[in-house]
Amino acid sequence: MRTLARSMVPALPGVVFLSGGQSEEDATLNLHAMNAIKGLPRPWKLTFSYGRALQQSCLKAWQGKPENARAAQWALLERAHANGMASMGKYEKGIKFVRRFFVGGNWKCNGDSAFSQDFPKNVLNNLKHKADSMDVIVAPTNLHLSTVKELLKGTVSVATQNLSLTGTGAYTGELAVEQVVDLGVGYTLAGHSERRSQHKETDEQVAKKSKVALAAGIAVVLCIGETGAEREAGKTDEVNARQLAAVRKEVSNWDKIVIAYEPLWAIGTGKTATPA
Repeated sequence: MRTLARSMVPALPGVVFLSGGQSEEDATLNLHAMNAIKGLPRPWKLTFSYGRALQQSCLKAWQGKPENARAAQWALLERAHANGMASMGKYEKGIKFVRRFFVGGNWKCNGDSAFSQDFPKNVLNNLKHKADSMDVIVAPTNLHLSTVKELLKGTVSVATQNLSLTGTGAYTGELAVEQVVDLGVGYTLAGHSERRSQHKETDEQVAKKSKVALAAGIAVVLCIGETGAEREAGKTDEVNARQLAAVRKEVSNWDKIVIAYEPLWAIGTGKTATPA
C-alpha cells in the first residue's frame, strides 16, 4: 500500500486488486486490510476484479442443480456485500486482521528518579494517538519499571528490556518472568542487539526467552538485525533468517510477537534501515 501511495498519480480513479491464487475469503480480508490502513494519502479507490473472487461460494451453493439457484444467488449477494465493505475497510470479519502500528521506546541504561516520574506524566500521558490502531510501549530500566507503570494512564504500556531464563531463586541480578507477571507488565524485549553483542546472547537463548515470556502471557518484541560487517558481506537475509529460525523452533504461535528489525549499523550512526 505504501508503494502504491508513493507511485500512483492523484488523478488515477482506481486500482484493481487481482485475487487469483487465494480463497475468496482471503481475498476479501486482504482487500479490507489494504483499505483499512490509515494515514496514507489515497485519492483513488482500491477494489478488485469480482469475477473469480465471487464465484467460489456461488458455485459451491449451486452444484449445478436448478433447485439451488436461489441459494447460489444469496451466496453471491453475501460475498458481493463482503467485498463492498472490504473496499471501504469496514469488513467486520477483517477488523481483527488489520495491521496495527507499533511504536516502542527503549531507555536502555538511562534515566534517573526525576526523569522516571516527569517523562511519563508530562510526555507519555499527553501523547495523541489512536489506541485502537496503534500500540505504544516504553521500556524503562528495571529500577524504574514500577514507577513508570504506576504513572501511565493506559494508552502507553511498559516493557522489560530483558528477562532471565532462571526463574526465581538464588540468581543474583536476574529478572524472573514470574516477577514480570506479578508486576503486571505485558511486554518484554528479546534479543536486543546490545544483549546479543555485549552479553553474547545466542539465537537459541533469545528463542528460549521468547518462549518463556509467551508461555507466561507476555508479548515479545523480538529484535533482529545484522552487523555492519555482515551487511557489507551481503549476509543480511542470511542473518535475519537464522535469528528467526531459532525462534520458530521454540514458538508456533506468533500472534503476540512483534518483530523489530534494528541492524547494528543503523544504531547511533545516522544511517537508516529503509525498505529495499
